[in-house]
Amino acid sequence: SSSASVEEVFEDTKRVVEPIVEAEILSLNQELLDSITTGDSVTYTKLCADDLTAFEGEAAGQLVSGLDFHNTYLDNAPVFASPVKNHMASPKVRL
Repeated sequence: SSSASVEEVFEDTKRVVEPIVEAEILSLNQELLDSITTGDSVTYTKLCADDLTAFEGEAAGQLVSGLDFHNTYLDNAPVFASPVKNHMASPKVRL
């Protein structure tokens, strides 16, 4: 039998799990950014909610709902002559 309280067990578990979850979130975010610059709508669709909403410059300030706009944009995006590398500057993950 353990003498630790539920709160202590939770905090111990949180200390172990949070860095793993944060690393996974950052990895998936990098994958999302890379899918945008490579025009990979399959990966983009896998990583985004079907009902996402966004204000996009290409939509002239109008609210865009769903993935159709984004997938059309990605499928018709220009192919860069050399690979583009996205970098996240000082990313913060809030759980």
